[in-house]
Amino acid sequence: TFHINVMSSCMSHLSTCSIQCPSMLAGDDTSLTCLLRTCMKFAQINSQGDEDMTFLKLSALDVLASITSVPQIKRAILKPIGTSPRCVMQGGASEKSPLLNFLIQGNDDNNLDQKGVLYVCAELAITGVDEDEESWSEDPASVYDTESSWEDDHTALYAESLMETFVENLGGASTLQSIFQLVDILLASSSWQNQRAVLSILERCLAAAPATFVPHVGSTVDVALRLIQSSSRRVQYQALQLLGALCCANTVESEEQPAASQPILVRENYGDKILEAIAHLIQSPCTKVASHACLTVVSYCRGGNGQAD
Repeated sequence: TFHINVMSSCMSHLSTCSIQCPSMLAGDDTSLTCLLRTCMKFAQINSQGDEDMTFLKLSALDVLASITSVPQIKRAILKPIGTSPRCVMQGGASEKSPLLNFLIQGNDDNNLDQKGVLYVCAELAITGVDEDEESWSEDPASVYDTESSWEDDHTALYAESLMETFVENLGGASTLQSIFQLVDILLASSSWQNQRAVLSILERCLAAAPATFVPHVGSTVDVALRLIQSSSRRVQYQALQLLGALCCANTVESEEQPAASQPILVRENYGDKILEAIAHLIQSPCTKVASHACLTVVSYCRGGNGQAD
């Protein structure tokens, strides 16, 4: 208990500083490196279901998410050794920054499996969800979410929001490759928690880096259409959520694409398969899934038609 209290106090001070004076907290390159290592140590703690330890992990990730949102600190993290910050912002650097690699890998050895911020967020997205799927399925659908609607999933939802922040702050080009490696690993398991987490993670990535996400749209639709056939109500619900997000982002295209190239149009290319999958779940005995399927049809109809629709 004493050690937890000490660590909690330490993380509380770091959290406050990351909000009120992030640049001062990060300091120079040496101080920033020390800060990243300290936070990663906290984030990599084995919580084993302990709420206090889980809170420490989330707090450490929150500090890292806060400081990576500050332009000056972001430049320092993305800057390869011997490269000026201006060169980095202008896209003149091809080699990855050692600090960025450390955040992604969570260690100094690139040959080891990644245990960085993205991995920890994914881990918490799996373990932080309500395990009582039957009770979740039996709860009736509500028109509006309340504070208690997802209270048993608060750890998973917060971890997913932090992952979205990391992708947005560090850029899709720096993060999506590692995330899709994690997705492949998670999909190797038939666990509904893993599958639900994958679908949510993909939705977050689409929202955080839509242009960079374009090459992955086809495989993402395939994953959603495959997992929507799961017997798990939680997986069905999350697959509907992802398909709805893809339909809303229907005309997303990469700024790097040549003018002559065509954007990936979700409804045009996958519309028949998406509607068939959605229609099947409209008849679901789980009211949460059935109502969400109806909302996904609305997303399909409105997607890509602009704000005026």
